[in-house]
Amino acid sequence: MKDNWCMRSLVFIAALFMVLASSLVNAKSGKPPPNILFMVMDDVGIDQMKVFGYGGADPAKTPNMDAVALAGIRFRNSWSSPTCSPSRAAYFIGRYNLRTNMLTAISQNDLANSATSPFEYTIPKLLRQKGYVSGLFGKMHLAGSDLGPANLPFGNETMRVLGWDHFEGFYDGGPFPIDTTA
Repeated sequence: MKDNWCMRSLVFIAALFMVLASSLVNAKSGKPPPNILFMVMDDVGIDQMKVFGYGGADPAKTPNMDAVALAGIRFRNSWSSPTCSPSRAAYFIGRYNLRTNMLTAISQNDLANSATSPFEYTIPKLLRQKGYVSGLFGKMHLAGSDLGPANLPFGNETMRVLGWDHFEGFYDGGPFPIDTTA
């Protein structure tokens, strides 16, 4: 069930990001800038995906993701952390996690100074200077938690402060639990 949820989330993320990115027109050339779709998938390596030439004897069938990957640039070598918050910090800030001071997954009990600083120069802030509109959808897990609002000082504006124009998702390590007794 977790895999189905992750796959649906990724397809949703991809579709919305493409819509947002394609709606922008570069004022200088009159041509739209190239769309950028950057997908972060937890607990998935390129060794599990056929589009990267791997996948084992019975790889997952991902025709839509394969089509997107084949039409763009595929990164086959990346250095990050095997946990969510440090890897996201490395991707979106552009420094190794020892330099971002994001060393482990952020939980609801972590203080705000464990989160990404609003003074960081993030990739979406850089892309905004080049005329891009950015959207982030799904799990962020880069700055505090909805479950510990005292440790999320910017609240629902956190992702905007970090540079994204639009955010639909959750700050925690996973979606809120479902109450099966309701």
